[in-house]
Amino acid sequence: KKSNSGSGIDPFKIYHLIPQDAASISLEFDFYEIDGWNAVSPRDDYVCIAIDDIAINLGRFDEHLNESGRRGYDHGLSYAILGSSQPQNIGFGPARDQIHHFTVEIPPSFYEDDGELRIMFQVRINDGVENESAVFDNI
Repeated sequence: KKSNSGSGIDPFKIYHLIPQDAASISLEFDFYEIDGWNAVSPRDDYVCIAIDDIAINLGRFDEHLNESGRRGYDHGLSYAILGSSQPQNIGFGPARDQIHHFTVEIPPSFYEDDGELRIMFQVRINDGVENESAVFDNI
């Protein structure tokens, strides 16, 4: 699999000074699914985030499916996906695009020791950026 940022170049951010006694942290962001994403097999186009190097698979995406309403639980985190619209061309080429709003609840086990979180945003695609791409926004 390859990231459309390039191998080993996935964007990340380190958050400091998180209150170590916080009951949980809410992470929200928008994910733009651009062009010809496909979910033919479990190894095809998917999105994940890595929190402190623990990968959380947020699922496969397909230009023909509306993934809005998907919910999941992994490594103590819960997440939900809300879509802003049905798959449609929103200006990035001939394929159907989507904007998904993610909400991830992060439990204290990720930050209670040092008050920090390292969050990496990842996509794994089977085709080049001219056919499949992604954007993470409003983090």
